[in-house]
Amino acid sequence: MKLNLNIHPSKVFNCDESAFLLCLKPNQIIVRKGSKSMYKIVNTDEKESLTTLFMVNAAGCMVSSIIMYMYHTMYPVLF
Repeated sequence: MKLNLNIHPSKVFNCDESAFLLCLKPNQIIVRKGSKSMYKIVNTDEKESLTTLFMVNAAGCMVSSIIMYMYHTMYPVLF
């Protein structure tokens, strides 16, 4: 089925979100031999990441990337 939408390529965008960990996790863990499950207690700092959003249109032009940082609200939750 072919759709004839007549949309200019500069109006069609593709987005990709990627997260980059700021504190890398170690490659190895230590567990007892024969253990069926593994648990690890992590510090909240180890999960800190930087999220980026990249957008490109069908004509090949890249829009400026967006970088999202961790934030703290200045206002209390109202509900």
